[in-house]
Order: sequence, then structure tokens, then C-alpha cells
Amino acid sequence: MPDSAILHNPSIVAVVWLLSQLQRWKVSPEGQEMWESVGPLPSIGRICLALDHTHATCYGLLLAPEFFTIISRFHQSTFVRLEDRYQTAARLGLCFWWDGQLLHRCTPGAFFALLPLLPPFPSVGTR
Repeated sequence: MPDSAILHNPSIVAVVWLLSQLQRWKVSPEGQEMWESVGPLPSIGRICLALDHTHATCYGLLLAPEFFTIISRFHQSTFVRLEDRYQTAARLGLCFWWDGQLLHRCTPGAFFALLPLLPPFPSVGTR
């Protein structure tokens, strides 16, 4: 019988599936080489804790030495303010895109091209 938490929060199934894909990639020859070449990246456990609180169905995952972020909404002015930080992190780290079913490793160029496809932040005063 499935865990009752999974029945109440279907996003847990997606997080488990994403993490299994990330772990499989990390132990692949390509993943091992890239993960080690980037430097000290956040642990899979730390990433898991953050993803447990993500209810988005599509998002970008940016992993850099000692830093990671999950981008699930796009706001142009916020992105412009943080763009240098994101660009540096992408150049030094790894970019992934979760489309709701598959985790894709992507180039920084592809990653930044996909970000505007994310839903916008809700307008002030709406939920």
C-alpha cells in the first residue's frame, strides 16, 4: 500500500522521480565527471529538502558550488536584478530543467531561454 503522505501530496511522487533521475545521472560516467569538475555542490539530500517544498510542475534547477536555486516562476524585473548571479552560477555549475516528467541537463543558454516559459508571479492582491 502506498505511503499515505504520497496520497495526500502527489508532488512527492514527482520529487522522488526527479531525485532518482538526478541520482542516476550523478553516478553515470558523464555525471560523475561533471559533478566532480564543478566543485563542491550541494548534497542530493539538501536538494531533496528544498524540492519537498516545491509544488510547481515545471522548473529550472541551477546547481553551483555552495549554491543552488529552484526557479518555478518568472518575473522579468526580478530576473534582471539577479541575472548576473544566475549567469555566474550557470557558468560555474550545472543547469537542469524539470518538465514534470523528465529531468534534462541543459546548457546555460538553453536554461535561460526556457525561464520565460515559466508561469509569471501572481499579481499583487491575487492568490
